[in-house]
Amino acid sequence: LMKQYLKIKANHPVALLFFRMGDFYELFFDDAYLASEVLNITLTKRGKLNGEEIPMCGVPHHASDRYIETLIKKGFHVAICEQTETPEDAKKRGYKEIVNRDVVRIITPGTLVEDNLLEHKKSNFLLAINEIRGDLSIAWTDISTGSFFVKSVSKGNLYSSMERIRPSEILISHSFSEENILGLKEKNYKVTVLSGSSFNSTNAQEKLLDHYGVKTIKSFGSFSFSMIGALGAILDYLIMTQNSNILQLMRPVLEDKNSILEIDQHTRKNLEINFSLAGEKEGSLISILDTTKTSFGSRLLDLRVNAPSADINTIIESLSVTEFFNKEASIAKAIREILSNCPDFERALSRLACYRSSFQDLIILKKGILVTREVKSLLKKIINGDKKIPKKITSIILEIYDFNDALTFLNKALSDKPLDLVNKVSYINPGFDAELDNLRGTIEKSGSILQKLEEDLILNTNISSLKIKQNNVLGYFIELTSKSANAFSESENSHDFIHRQTTANTVRFTNSQLISLETKINTALSRIEEIENRICGQIQKVILDLSSEIRSSAESIGQIDYFSSLGVKAREENWVRPDILGEKVLEICEGRHPVVENNLRDKSDGTFIPNDCNLNQKNLINLITGPNMAGKSTFLRQNAIIIIMAQLGSFVPAKKARIGLVDRVFSRIGASDDLTQGHSTFMIEMLETAAIINQATKRSFVILDEIGRGTSTFDGLSIAWATLEHLHNTNNCRTLFATHYHELAHLDESLPSLSNLTVKIKEHEGELIFLHKIVKGFSNHSFGIKVAKLAGIPNIVTERASDILKSLEDSSVSNRKKNKILNRTKKIEKKESSDAENQSQLKNLLKSLDIDNLSPKEALHLLYKIQGDLKS
Repeated sequence: LMKQYLKIKANHPVALLFFRMGDFYELFFDDAYLASEVLNITLTKRGKLNGEEIPMCGVPHHASDRYIETLIKKGFHVAICEQTETPEDAKKRGYKEIVNRDVVRIITPGTLVEDNLLEHKKSNFLLAINEIRGDLSIAWTDISTGSFFVKSVSKGNLYSSMERIRPSEILISHSFSEENILGLKEKNYKVTVLSGSSFNSTNAQEKLLDHYGVKTIKSFGSFSFSMIGALGAILDYLIMTQNSNILQLMRPVLEDKNSILEIDQHTRKNLEINFSLAGEKEGSLISILDTTKTSFGSRLLDLRVNAPSADINTIIESLSVTEFFNKEASIAKAIREILSNCPDFERALSRLACYRSSFQDLIILKKGILVTREVKSLLKKIINGDKKIPKKITSIILEIYDFNDALTFLNKALSDKPLDLVNKVSYINPGFDAELDNLRGTIEKSGSILQKLEEDLILNTNISSLKIKQNNVLGYFIELTSKSANAFSESENSHDFIHRQTTANTVRFTNSQLISLETKINTALSRIEEIENRICGQIQKVILDLSSEIRSSAESIGQIDYFSSLGVKAREENWVRPDILGEKVLEICEGRHPVVENNLRDKSDGTFIPNDCNLNQKNLINLITGPNMAGKSTFLRQNAIIIIMAQLGSFVPAKKARIGLVDRVFSRIGASDDLTQGHSTFMIEMLETAAIINQATKRSFVILDEIGRGTSTFDGLSIAWATLEHLHNTNNCRTLFATHYHELAHLDESLPSLSNLTVKIKEHEGELIFLHKIVKGFSNHSFGIKVAKLAGIPNIVTERASDILKSLEDSSVSNRKKNKILNRTKKIEKKESSDAENQSQLKNLLKSLDIDNLSPKEALHLLYKIQGDLKS
């Protein structure tokens, strides 16, 4: 046995070998030490090797999934080694022969198909990185759904793309690992290094042609050599880990880099797309949007939120479908009721494709096919009715297969209500197989025969407590209490009984009649299992022959779920359809932050204060000043989120929205450091700002909050000033720039596309009241000391801070420039005050008029007076 184990282990040195022995998976040597510690299971020993005891630990076969789950989540690979023949088959080869064993599959983080190991609402991607002479490409697949993608990336965008995909495992070559493996592992990616031959483009092309049965790779698209190598590495790895070349991967999709709204990892984190800043799902954008009813609808939402479209026609088409479900509430409700009964048949198909045969997955697929037919039938009625339906919905319906013949076969073969058969469940319908029905009849009759035998034994022995029972160890047995057994052993009837087992309170026997009956039952059960396995294979073949149709239907159901959930959500939240334009514009009327608004509604009695945003070719940049806590960051974030929502096909939280197409969203918000890289808070700030300046295009949208605050005042002001000028003059992109550097406000004189905004506040009896309203103008105070007071800083400290502030302001070398700005502000404020006073007088005049008693001449005279006052 140990020779067999060591031979198999030698072929899988990296993986933990789960070695099947009866009802347990056993681990030996170093694997045992490691598994016992990680899984918190007892370390034992078995025999000796070279005079030393062999360490061993094990887990029950029936409960192995939860142990494997723990190991996979910690990044381990697990090789499943099964018995490939029965003990009876082994004995035919020789009396002392042991059963053959072999690794049937290697489970890794990126190759999961087991339902309990996967997150239902998230794709599980395996990603490969390949570089050939500076040409960098990535390919990624989710084998649980069959999806397969590839794209070219720049080195600067590699981590951003991976953050969007969030792979569970990354494949790289030895040559690529030399310079990059530490960086990947520091970002907590699970990395597997393969030999260069796996990435060789010639080898890869041959694997792809063979796998898809085509003569040229060009039928998939125009792939570079590095793309082909990345695709081939994934295929090679899957063949190796699944121990089979029978895989069900869809044809690889070439992702055009211009088709996706790019969101880098910093922006994704700052905007709380997938997780809140606290790392929780609750409080993220996706938690607000996800009201889907199916697992694949939820997975599609996850993909779209992280990669919205950048194609204007695709976005408009998607918004039309969302609008349909938004307006047709009864249709959306009916569809969602059907979808609520839809199981995850997309992943069930993948388990079958990997030959993880189970009747449960066949039942899931049958139910899934029934749901697709119901959805198609409902939507067909709508198409044939008088309602106007978007073309996109019609094309989605056409991708849903009818499955008429397959469903007829499945209904005939599979039972909706599984039959109980002794200690197992049968899923085959009565009438499908004559021999199976006869054997079931034998089993059913055996129940009454056993009951009759028990009654006869009680009568013959005169022991009323006698019972015939069954368990997995002894099979069938006659059970007596210890007291009854003592009396029974002295009677004549005891000679017909064969002792099997004595426990603390019982004694167990058998006899010739029970042995004969048990043999018949076991023979019948064994034959039933053989027949059901054969039928399972037949059903499995029917299903797998329709793999592409099932995947296509699942994809369509996912889209229907996705769009209907967005439509219903928009109705519930009073969101509006945005206008998507080709021009450089961002006009949001009464925009709101969906997550903050939801939190206010759920956790307090407050209401969200909406704000407008108006950016266009003449007004590309808004410089926003005002105190902390007044709502600047929320305003910045909400406009970025509104763009993302619009381009993924969702309605947006606003009264009206006109959005010019955006190719990338950038943000620089908040303060953090990266001690693992030796980067200070200010260094992180500068790295993120550099990425924006170097990558933002004229179609990008940028939000910046407090650039330059991590260094000295004049250093920071200079950096913020220069950054603002560069964004205006060179990047020429739509930008919201929040700052406490009031000196920047005068730049609207030299930068024609810049305008000033501020956050409206009130001071009442020395206290700040935040109105959370964004208005034109700028603030010449940050009110930092007042905010510090609100936070609980002692009065003695805040009062001293006020004295120091006054002294610094009086002696500031920038006072003259600042005073110039302040004088201009005072003039504006004085004019606004005068205007407000005149308007107040006018209102009082109009209120005091007795209109019913005015003559036409008096009314005309008053009208001339009002007009004259307004002109002056």
